[in-house]
Amino acid sequence: MWNFFEKPATHSDGKVRSKCKYCLQDYVGDDNKNETSTLQCHMGKCDVYLKTHSNSDVGNIILDHARRLRTKKIDQSVVYEMISMMIVEHDLPFSFVEHRRFKELLQYLHPDVKVPSRRVATMNVNNLYDFKKKKMKCMLSKVPSRISLTFDVWTSCTSKGYISLTAHYVDANWKVNSKMLNFSHFPPPHLRREMAKVIYGFFLEE
Repeated sequence: MWNFFEKPATHSDGKVRSKCKYCLQDYVGDDNKNETSTLQCHMGKCDVYLKTHSNSDVGNIILDHARRLRTKKIDQSVVYEMISMMIVEHDLPFSFVEHRRFKELLQYLHPDVKVPSRRVATMNVNNLYDFKKKKMKCMLSKVPSRISLTFDVWTSCTSKGYISLTAHYVDANWKVNSKMLNFSHFPPPHLRREMAKVIYGFFLEE
């Protein structure tokens, strides 16, 4: 709501008022849920806002869970990104997107949403990885301090060996950060020569 109105302030009459950012009209109301009905009513019929946003369908404007104005239309790219993050964070199979109940849930939330196929979900995760990788490279190139690199070797519960490379640095706010740059399957024996080859290969990757 407060991206539509200015933050409430106490006026000379002793009442808490908020001013519309579009028509500049004052209305009584603050963060109290019982005192925002007037503000919410105005949001749907502000003449200045409706004129300046005539190209958009006002009927598609709603309040989200954070009480901000947004359109009912679905941004498909955001949907794909959120599904990709769900797959990565929860270690879900790509076939997850083809589950009937998952499709029914998305269709229930919004009938216009497009559910990706397994193939599209795989492509989206790979694209997300490439985007995050480029973003990290750009961020590391601007780090004002030196970057310390460490590697770790471990064996999983399935007896498969892995090796990872991690960067440690202090940012402009003097906060210590750690970012995993890469990891790879690394079967034993974990010899120093073999570890050096894998780590050197990490540096050669684009």
